[in-house]
Amino acid sequence: VLPGVIKHEDDWARDSHDFFNLIVLIPIIALNVMNWNWEILMNLKKKQTAADAWTGEWFDCFFWVTVSYFVVDLLWIIIIPNSVKSPSVIIQHHLATML
Repeated sequence: VLPGVIKHEDDWARDSHDFFNLIVLIPIIALNVMNWNWEILMNLKKKQTAADAWTGEWFDCFFWVTVSYFVVDLLWIIIIPNSVKSPSVIIQHHLATML
């Protein structure tokens, strides 16, 4: 093992939670991307801001998928706290974000 490289240890709780996040975040990222006018975003004029490129066409779906992810992930961490390194920090983050 190289110096400084962490040795991988099998951990079903951690690995399944990481896999869940990798899979679930794909549609969340895709929905976020679908809410933007990329032509405007990539060619902003002097008086335009990123807000001018926001279409919000898919916002309702994006919002509810994101909230659902936060709720499921929050419950997962409450039920299986050893699936993450710092459960209390992530629980606080999820609660603060959903406020």
